[in-house]
Amino acid sequence: FIKDLQRQMTLHSKGKVIIFLLTKTNLIAESVILLKFDSDSYFGFKIPKTLSDIDSKILNPRNVWSDRNEYHVSAKNLVKKFRENYKKYDLGDKSILKAGPRIE
Repeated sequence: FIKDLQRQMTLHSKGKVIIFLLTKTNLIAESVILLKFDSDSYFGFKIPKTLSDIDSKILNPRNVWSDRNEYHVSAKNLVKKFRENYKKYDLGDKSILKAGPRIE
């Protein structure tokens, strides 16, 4: 697919720019696979510890709050809202509820 795409794009004057963007995107995607991650304690999503030249302090939402206690109160309230909302659409599948956010 990529070779055919490259051949088609070289027929156009902007093909090299698009190939560069595809290559850069591919390199970024490959480098993300090699990263180390933390897990969000409430929602369970993975947070990269470092990512290219981005300040690592802003990668984890918890770190950008000036008041850590306020962050935890807000996160817990959001988890409660998710759980309340789930009750409206509960189909009886406990695995869905387990996969949702939690307060430990």
